[in-house]
Amino acid sequence: MSSAINEDGIQALIKNFSSVGKNVDVVKTRTTPDFRFIRPSGNPLDAAGFANMFASGDLVMQSIGLSKVHRLDVYGDRAFAAFTQVATFTYKGVPNDDVFTVTALFQKIDGLWYFSWMQRSSGQADSAAWF
Repeated sequence: MSSAINEDGIQALIKNFSSVGKNVDVVKTRTTPDFRFIRPSGNPLDAAGFANMFASGDLVMQSIGLSKVHRLDVYGDRAFAAFTQVATFTYKGVPNDDVFTVTALFQKIDGLWYFSWMQRSSGQADSAAWF
């Protein structure tokens, strides 16, 4: 399979993760069993914990979008990406307008790409600092 096809599949996964209403579905269906999402606090969540943040009402997303994919490297059945998202949401009642960077690792299983690890920066990323 060509690198372009691999990158297209990963780009589509990132785009869906960057959409209100799709991000939780992506984490529920397109993550590896050992997936971890590292929050800005440094505390990890598994896929169920990530979904529970939304289901509990702690996190209410008004909007989210993909600003830019800064880097995407594919190494066989593994890949790395760094991308910036913008989001407007409330967390435990506190309003937030964030610009943040996510680093992600991917694994290809049976021809499909899955998130295996994600880490989100704090909400004050400087997009101008990216190369």
